[in-house]
Amino acid sequence: MKKAFILFSLLTFLLPASVFAAENSQIKYVALTFDDGPHAKYTPIILDILKKHDAKATFFVLGQRLEYEILPEIVKQAEEEGHAIGSHMFDHAQPHQLSKEQLKKQISRTNELIYQITGNTPAILRPPYGQNNTRVTDVAAEMNMSVVLWNIDPRDSIIFDTNSIINSAVKEIKDGDIIILHDIFETSVNAVEPILKKLSDEGFTFVTVPELISIKHGQIKPGETYKSGLEPCY
Repeated sequence: MKKAFILFSLLTFLLPASVFAAENSQIKYVALTFDDGPHAKYTPIILDILKKHDAKATFFVLGQRLEYEILPEIVKQAEEEGHAIGSHMFDHAQPHQLSKEQLKKQISRTNELIYQITGNTPAILRPPYGQNNTRVTDVAAEMNMSVVLWNIDPRDSIIFDTNSIINSAVKEIKDGDIIILHDIFETSVNAVEPILKKLSDEGFTFVTVPELISIKHGQIKPGETYKSGLEPCY
């Protein structure tokens, strides 16, 4: 009887952790990301939708847009509501055409604006057009940042059709994916809630990019490039 009691007590002590680990491993995670904002009209709408569905997202913002009076407040709201803020450089220049010093200027100028708004220096960078090379990753590493790309692209900046955006975002989605959208187009904004509903119904949880990588791969590392939450890419 004493041995049985000891065994029962041991199982009771161990069970919650093991059950939690099993449940956590079965959860499907996805990161919804937005480029080119913030937008005075559309980004607040997206924030309201995300809040309604208890979903987190990542916003890669352009530095030049943060110099408009109303837009910093939107970024501050996003950060306060638990979303991640990343750099999309200053004016959407093509990284392949920039020198290392020009890249540093673009990124540092944007980082300083984000810091002034949120009190935090961004740890993630999405180069415009997804143009990534050794100069970009070297500068990112020097600035203690990681490069974040994507592996699900509904092409919402080219195809201005909400249904097409929704279908492209959800049809082949899998655990650990990163979706790119743009919070500057009405068709993209209209796609957000259907995407959230569809993927939530399929068991996906929406997290920020740093959270996704932490859950799936471990702590996000400066100088690494991520296209999904599963592994860095080179």
